Amino acid sequence: MKPQNWCGNSDGSIHRSPGGMPAYNPGCTTATTRSGKMENECKATQGGTLKDQLQQEWPKWENQRKKYSNSVTWWESYVKKKNRYIFMTEGKERARDDKMMENFYSTCIYDILQEPTQPREKSARLRQLNAKIIRLYNKRLRAITVDARDPTIYQGENPSLFHLTQGRKRRDARIIIEIRGENRNLQTTTRGILNTFVGHMKRKYGPIQVDDECVDQMMNAGHIRVAETWGDIIDKPITAEELQTVVHRGTGNDMPGQDGMGMEFFKKNWSIINDEMLIMFNHMYSTGNIREQQKDGIVVCIPKTTAPKTPADYRLITLLNTDYKILARIVASRLRPILAELLHPSQHGGVHG
Repeated sequence: MKPQNWCGNSDGSIHRSPGGMPAYNPGCTTATTRSGKMENECKATQGGTLKDQLQQEWPKWENQRKKYSNSVTWWESYVKKKNRYIFMTEGKERARDDKMMENFYSTCIYDILQEPTQPREKSARLRQLNAKIIRLYNKRLRAITVDARDPTIYQGENPSLFHLTQGRKRRDARIIIEIRGENRNLQTTTRGILNTFVGHMKRKYGPIQVDDECVDQMMNAGHIRVAETWGDIIDKPITAEELQTVVHRGTGNDMPGQDGMGMEFFKKNWSIINDEMLIMFNHMYSTGNIREQQKDGIVVCIPKTTAPKTPADYRLITLLNTDYKILARIVASRLRPILAELLHPSQHGGVHG
């Protein structure tokens, strides 16, 4: 392949101009080699940045805990705000690197088009660079979209250009661009679509008038008192081993709630935050002190059909905050051994196994 004009230095790094882009240096390496070097440079700047920064800032955050009434308030009002700032800063840096890579690929494409080479040779190299741009765009979308695992990709296999293109088509198909409400009026604006879904959810999940006597009868029917021995087991403080088991049980690919902190955050940084998390979760468990922000979630609309027309054609799921889900897992794991004594023999739904 003929050498190009945009290239790297002799030591394998990218020679940059004062503006940040790779500098012009006649007669060096090929476009493919240069782009690979620049990719490695961008990846090297991202490795371990978040964990290292959190490890550096965490002692400072711990010193601020005494200014709050309890660990839950400190976690929700201070730590999450600081952590969100780190995420946003890192996101801006990665977006800048991605944009630089995209501009670099575009420059390489322009250089190839100007070469006096055979069209067949140009076509092969242009397809390679186009595939790199698509992969770069797909990586950017992973952070802002919910995508199920592609069943055509084997475990451990890297997605090909075909898989990335198909995934992009699926994401485009999930975007709601129009919806019909209860009065069959077609809504195409963002506000109109949101109002239609909000009205549908209020009608479906809103409170209904129920006789208080009927509620009392239902509560008293089949009421079973738990043995005192089980009560002692359920009420005992959460241990460090129990909390660590719950945190590391999942796959780590769970979607985060509105705080943006997924299970992967807790797993990767557990050695840093484990002591404070044990104090916080024990306070939540023993006192029931759960902030309203921790119970908020993000509603995602999953289509039930290939051509959804109304809100009823969507399945609504809620993405909850990870700290709330961890506490729910602890409660579930403690209740599981005594479910057989509490539930009726005919109860099968929602029972493990």
